[in-house]
Amino acid sequence: MQVEYGIEAGSPRVLEMIKKNTNIEGIKKAIRLTKEIGLRALGSFIFGFANDTEQDFKESIELAEELDLDFAVAFFATPYPASEIYDKAMAENRIIEPDMSKWYMRNNNIWRVDLDKEIIKRWRDEFMKRVRWSNLKFFLKKPSLLFNVSLLMLKNIGAVYKAAKESIKMRSFDDFGYYFYVYLAQNLKNRNVINL
Repeated sequence: MQVEYGIEAGSPRVLEMIKKNTNIEGIKKAIRLTKEIGLRALGSFIFGFANDTEQDFKESIELAEELDLDFAVAFFATPYPASEIYDKAMAENRIIEPDMSKWYMRNNNIWRVDLDKEIIKRWRDEFMKRVRWSNLKFFLKKPSLLFNVSLLMLKNIGAVYKAAKESIKMRSFDDFGYYFYVYLAQNLKNRNVINL
């Protein structure tokens, strides 16, 4: 059994900016209590909000390491429609990708933010590098899960091929599993496009 927390950031400034309604101590307490009762603790972080700084990313990495999560992942901020972040991005003319089928949390080419996208990607890659071993242990501790995932991949070799190709293109093998599931479920004929 496990609980996944949308931690989002290790920076108090970012938590306040995105109106997360929590603080670092609250996050630490939630993870500690989760582990104390015998559940695995998973956590997701977000890099690349409009006003993020490199210090914010550093604080997220430090928090992820301090929390000793069983599995952690970092996504790129995505201004989904009907959210406050989307409304603000539209008002500030920040959206650069009108094809919403390309809007996923591992694509940082959706909108313009204050930091260069390569800087954001470099920090996100550093985050994934730092949590890679604990993520690998997550699967190794559950041989049945690893076996079932392997069977699923063998049955869907086309999605495996596309995921491998995408991972090479994006230079991110940490995201192979994500790309696999995207291609497994993707229907390329039904794309949603917004008018900018």
